[in-house]
Order: sequence, then structure tokens, then C-alpha cells
Amino acid sequence: MTLTRFPRKPFTLSIVCTILLIVANKNSFGQYGYENVDNKFYVSLSPFALIDALDYPSLRISTDVKVYKHFSISVEGALYSLLRTAFYKENVTGFAIKPCIKYYFNRQKIMNGLFIALEYQYKQEHYHLSDTIVSAGNGYYKTYGMTRYINCVNIKMGEVENFRKRWILEWFAGIGIRYFNSFTDLSDQEYDGIIYNEKYANTSMTGIQVREVGHHTYPNITLGLKLGYRLW
Repeated sequence: MTLTRFPRKPFTLSIVCTILLIVANKNSFGQYGYENVDNKFYVSLSPFALIDALDYPSLRISTDVKVYKHFSISVEGALYSLLRTAFYKENVTGFAIKPCIKYYFNRQKIMNGLFIALEYQYKQEHYHLSDTIVSAGNGYYKTYGMTRYINCVNIKMGEVENFRKRWILEWFAGIGIRYFNSFTDLSDQEYDGIIYNEKYANTSMTGIQVREVGHHTYPNITLGLKLGYRLW
């Protein structure tokens, strides 16, 4: 997915911070002797989701629990209505839920180290956009609403590491398929009259996608980092 010019800087910052944090701490985790800790139950927060400029800033909290030997189940919830910020999407409200099953590659049968995961996401959101519209020979600027329902399936690779006895750092990256269905409160005539222009930041892939109505399918890329705390 391609970003518009407006949100590129904070998104790039979040990616750079994620990579630097992983690299800076990767070699130090083993020094603490926590590589054999079985994180049977922990909760985590996605800190960079708070500055997510690819989608919209959100509060994301997840829970992971061990179910059998190498397997664990994770459920993440996200809320978009709690954070307000200047963005190419305005007045965003909605939620997302992401159940996930993980398999850990280790002989100790513990929730630690490298894993592979299958993840499903359902997201529902409503937001406003503003565009110049030409309809019936008249041009005007209008703010309008969009409603979107998203289903996504991803395969992820990642790693869980303890940098303290109970504190956890988890990173992951994956690919998948994203399907969404969108609606707008514009009339068909108004929607067809939206003027696309680079200066309006609505000609990039992201700018076009957030304005699309109907059923669409796209490849999906997921990348993230979580800070967790082991409860058990």
C-alpha cells in the first residue's frame, strides 16, 4: 500500500523506530537469561499504533494465552474513536478485532522465541473525507461520510523475547489478503463528480482506496511491535 504525501513522515518514523528498537535490543536479550521463560499468559500494547499514519492512530491491546504445547491463541482489539488527530481521514470511529493462532519453533514447548501465525481481522470504521466535486455543471467543496467493513487474513512470522522476567517485546511481519466493502453518503452523481488531483492528496493508492465504494480485494502487508507484560 502506498501512502499519500501527508501521512508519510509519521508512518516512516514509526517504521524506523520499530526497526531500531529491534536491532538495539536483539543482541542484549540473551544476556538476561530469560530465553527459557514460558510466557503462558500475557497482555500487550502496540505503541506505534498510536502514531499509525497508514491507517489511523488507534489504541490496540492484545492478550496471548498458551493452549497446548507449541500453540497459543492471541486476540487483539483496536479502538479508533478514542484518539483524535489531523489526518486525511477525519472523525474516524470504529473498531477492529484480530484473533490469531501461533506456533512456536522451540524444543521446550514454550511461548518464547520464533513463531509463525495465522491471523484473521475484522474491522468496521466510519470516517469523513473532503473533496472538490463537480455536479450538474457546478463545482463545490464538500465533506462527506464513508463506511467500510474489512475482512483480512494474514500469515505472520515473528518473535517473542523477554527483556525482563515479566516484560516482553514481540515483533512480527506478514502478508495476506484484505477484502473490504465500502459505502458513501454521496449520491451517485456526486461521487462520479469527485475531482482527483495531486494537490488534493487523493491520487495516491491510499488516497484512492479510502474513496472507493463497493467490493474490493487487495494484498495486505502487516508489520508491528508489541510491548507486553507476563501475568502467568
